Amino acid sequence: MDPNNLLKFDFQDIFLPDSTTNFEGSQGYVMYAIRADSTIAEGTLIENTADIYFDLNPPIITNTTDNVMIYSFDVDEDGYDIFTDCDDTNPDVNPGNVEVAYNGIDEDCNELTLDDDLDEDGFGIADDCDDTNPAINPNATEIPDNGIDEDCVDGDLITISTIDLEKLRPQIFPNPTTGDLNIQLPYSTSASLVIKDYSGKTILTQGLETTNSINLGMLPNGVYIVLIQTEGQVWTERVVKM
Repeated sequence: MDPNNLLKFDFQDIFLPDSTTNFEGSQGYVMYAIRADSTIAEGTLIENTADIYFDLNPPIITNTTDNVMIYSFDVDEDGYDIFTDCDDTNPDVNPGNVEVAYNGIDEDCNELTLDDDLDEDGFGIADDCDDTNPAINPNATEIPDNGIDEDCVDGDLITISTIDLEKLRPQIFPNPTTGDLNIQLPYSTSASLVIKDYSGKTILTQGLETTNSINLGMLPNGVYIVLIQTEGQVWTERVVKM
């Protein structure tokens, strides 16, 4: 190491082959260990860059590495290091903690526990095919022919033909819409409408006639979920408000 704190490695007569003729044989690296100065403050950033010279050719300059000096790999001293602790700045968050449900903090570093169950139906986002609707989860009872996969298995259970099912589907138009949304039921029946935003929040609930016009002009632009409940059927459709 020279007086400017530059460390130099010399490799004499190693004769690496050209990378275009032997790529694997042309590779090389240097391994070294550093004993940190005890006076370095916690959190000090040390940057390193290397210049690699082959014979008299101009140097190949490597990327700059950033190294942060820390006293311990367990920063929050909770018994779990930065490689296993999902938040090593908080001793109350680590794989050994008990999850507190629905407080917005993943205490146990497990994405499948209750804090990640958005609709609070007992199934986290990894298993629930619609974690905005508590009626949809792997334990739910499948309702056939309604266009909804309640039990998260292979889509909706179809027991009638696609042609017959489409004849019963309410007509929703225009889609996209800039304001009015028209809903036409194929026959006179009792029906209700629920409109939700994409987070699952209910925006509108009302009954439906055979012909309906819903004003969405006051809603922010975005994608909305329209659910129509008729006798024995639930229909869903994504509607874009522009």
